[in-house]
Amino acid sequence: RNATERHERSEAGLERRIVSAAFNPRRIKSIEETIAAVADVVRAPVTTLLTIVVAIAGTLLVVVPAVMLVASAWDRARSALVDGADVVSVLGATFLLVVAWAACLLVAGIAAAWRSALWTAEATRHSRAG
Repeated sequence: RNATERHERSEAGLERRIVSAAFNPRRIKSIEETIAAVADVVRAPVTTLLTIVVAIAGTLLVVVPAVMLVASAWDRARSALVDGADVVSVLGATFLLVVAWAACLLVAGIAAAWRSALWTAEATRHSRAG
C-alpha cells in the first residue's frame, strides 16, 4: 500500500508539472516572441536574407582557410611522428599544430562575434522600423 501511495503521489506531481508547463506564462511569451520574429522576416525579407548571406559568406571566408592551415599543420605533425623524425622536428611540428589550432579558434571566435554584431544591427533595424 505504501508503494501505491508513493506512485500515485508521483503521478500527481507529474501531472502538475505537465499542466504548469503547458500554461507557463514564460512559454507563452516565448511563442509570442517567435511569432514576432517570423513577422519581422516577412516584413523585411531582403535585409534578413542579405544578413544571412553576408554572415555565412564572411564566416566561410575566414574560417575555411584557418581550418586548412590546421589540416596542413596536422599533416606535418603526423608525418613527423610516423616517419620517426628527431625529437626537435616532432616538437616543432607539434608546436606549429597547437599554434595553428589556437589561431583557428581565435578566427572562429572573431567570426562568431562579427555574426552577432550583424544580427544585432538587423534586430535594431527591425525594432526601429516596427
